[in-house]
This record gives sequence, C-alpha cells and structure tokens, in this order.
Amino acid sequence: MTSSNDGVLNREAWKKAKTNLPKNTTFVSIKGGNHGQLGSYRMQKGDSAPKVTGQEQLQQVVQALKEWMKSVQK
Repeated sequence: MTSSNDGVLNREAWKKAKTNLPKNTTFVSIKGGNHGQLGSYRMQKGDSAPKVTGQEQLQQVVQALKEWMKSVQK
C-alpha cells in the first residue's frame, strides 16, 4: 500500500521491487495520502503535504483491506 502524496517513497526502487512479488499481489495507492499518515506518525523530511485528513486516509486503508479480505475468501 502506498499513498499518492508520499514524498518519501523511492518510487523507482518500489517499481523495481514490485517485480519480486507474486503476480496476483494487490497494489493500492491511497488517494491524497502521504507517507507520515500511512504510518500514523507526523510529517517527516521530504514528505509531501497530504490532501486528505489522517482519518480519511485511515478509512481508505480500512476499505482497501476489507475488499482484499473479501477477495481472498472466495
């Protein structure tokens, strides 16, 4: 799980590392979220400002996890 406003994530390294994961891996990007809110801690050097509140980002995470859990139960 990543966030669209994550200013800390090395996207090139992430893109390369994703090739090592199973082909059926589910990737989710939280729209408007940033690195600090994804980890539930404060802003850190290099991070981008979030476009959603911490609560909104958490709700997106919970929704994505619920959808993933439903998909693996089938």
